Amino acid sequence: MVKDGHEVDFLCYFTILDDLKACGFNILDGDKFYYLKPRTPISDLNGLVRVNDDDDVSSMLSSYKKHMLSTFEIYTLSRKHDILPNESMGEEIPLDSDPHDPIQPSTVQEPELNPSEGSHLKKKKTRGPTRCMKIIELEEGRKLPVDFDEDHQAIGENATSFVWFLGVTVRNRSCCPLQVKRWKDISNDAIEHMWAIVQEKFTFELPMGRMEAIIGHMNALYPDHRQKLKQKYFNKKHSYKSRLKNRPKRVSKDDWKYLVNLWSDPTFQERSLKNKENRSKRSMQRYTSTKSLARLRHQMKKQNGTVPSRVEVWIESRKRKKGKAIDPDSQDVISQLD
Repeated sequence: MVKDGHEVDFLCYFTILDDLKACGFNILDGDKFYYLKPRTPISDLNGLVRVNDDDDVSSMLSSYKKHMLSTFEIYTLSRKHDILPNESMGEEIPLDSDPHDPIQPSTVQEPELNPSEGSHLKKKKTRGPTRCMKIIELEEGRKLPVDFDEDHQAIGENATSFVWFLGVTVRNRSCCPLQVKRWKDISNDAIEHMWAIVQEKFTFELPMGRMEAIIGHMNALYPDHRQKLKQKYFNKKHSYKSRLKNRPKRVSKDDWKYLVNLWSDPTFQERSLKNKENRSKRSMQRYTSTKSLARLRHQMKKQNGTVPSRVEVWIESRKRKKGKAIDPDSQDVISQLD
């Protein structure tokens, strides 16, 4: 539990290990913790639990579950840059789920319909946040090897973990600042810090020769992350006060206020509208989900034994699962190329 006389509720999750060390806690690299923070204090059960050493973790979590009026969150802390929300109590998410699964499903309850219609309460599994558990559970000093193709795109066994980790790093506010207008305004110190984090977890040939391409990938992920925040939490039809109030839990108040002010600016809204119009004109969508064309090409090479041409990769990326229609523009081009 938390050391007597110290509070941890005020600590930023992304610097909590360093702060706890400064307070006199015995924290070792690789230790795993549960940080229990209810919205309303529950006697003396608030605190940080070291899973490795504390035999009462299960009973403590069970005790928390009895207080259903006070929802709270559990955070797993493993290393300096790996702070992950596991769950919110009250939702039926198992604590013993597969730790190697990088994506944990969350449970969403759909509204109960009229009983006369013969419907009942349903639970729908949705994609939870990327957790990168494979990376978090690496032993001290061990790194994941990553292969790259001639275009500096990650391929091979650890490519998915590598790309996901870049996204997690970009979304980590202790690594990547939100209070800038665009990626190019981020300081060189912050860029070098993110690059150091990547090299701390992965190993690959010619690291400095890969740096520009990897940072460029993070550059592409950055506006996508902010756009998702804007789509989900920012409504231009609401009042300014309501916009500030609808803050994502993983974004600080200062960061959110900056983003709300930026997105509320008429000049920004005009540019955003033009970009939206340009995106609506795009056709021939690819259907490879998060898989890059480089990884698709590598997969096709392993399956067929030969290096596919760019045309073959393009056609494969536009194909959909059996029974689903391809957009007309793509179908027309594929018919001409086949």
